[in-house]
Parts: sequence; C-alpha cells; structure tokens
Amino acid sequence: LTIREFESTSAMLDAAKEANLSLWVTHPPSREKDITIAGGVASKPLSIQEALAGVDWKSPSTRTTGIVVGNEHYGVSEEMVGSADRLVYLPMHGFVESFNVGIAAAMLLQASVNEIRTQEAHGLAPDKKAAVWRDWERIIKEPWTADDP
Repeated sequence: LTIREFESTSAMLDAAKEANLSLWVTHPPSREKDITIAGGVASKPLSIQEALAGVDWKSPSTRTTGIVVGNEHYGVSEEMVGSADRLVYLPMHGFVESFNVGIAAAMLLQASVNEIRTQEAHGLAPDKKAAVWRDWERIIKEPWTADDP
C-alpha cells in the first residue's frame, strides 16, 4: 500500500499515467444516465463490491489500482472523474449522505483486501516482499523530524 499526496490533480494524473495505474474514483450514484470517464467511455458508478467482484486479481494483466477519494463536501473534481477508469461508491443507508474521507478510504481498502483474499491472490512474490521490507526498514531507521511531511 502506497499513499501519496499531490499538489494538484494534474500532477496526480501524470504520476498515475507514468505508473500505469487503473484509477478508481469515488463518485456518488447518479440520477444521470451516464458519466463520461477515461477514453470517452460512458459509465455509471458501481458499488465497491460490484467493482471488486469484476476483477481477476490473480491475472498478470490486472493493472495496479489507484483509489481516489474526495472530501465529504466537494468530492472529487470533474477532471478526476473524467480521468477515471472506474467510478465506485460506498453504499449508504438511512440519512447518511457521505462518510468522512478517512473512514471512506479505510472502508474501500478493507473491501479491496477482503476481495483479494477471497480470490487467494494475497501473496507477494518473494522478490517484491523483500523489496517492501527493505523500504520499511529504511523508513523506520531514518530519524524523523518535525519538518517531515
């Protein structure tokens, strides 16, 4: 899991393109017929469960997925929606209209982990596991200062 923050939407989209990420962008279910996303494709938002169930996580052709979450008041920009490979939402019941961004991100990640584990694709290749561990060891051993982001 890599979490990154960007100065602008365009900087984030450039980094996602460079990394060949499949962008899943949160967007509430719409009464509109369709919303235009990446490549001019017309789409409707899927619940996160529907979206995850349609992915073969074991397939080597499955692209790494980037999940974009907007805040409760403004959501994500139209530019981000227009760049999405898939629009997803978290089903809500009762009078709830939105979740706190941290809660929404946690729920999306947990749903993703659950689906991946269901497909038994949760193991990292030994070389990737060793690389992740080396990165974490380096980060843990580096002194932290109040100026660090």
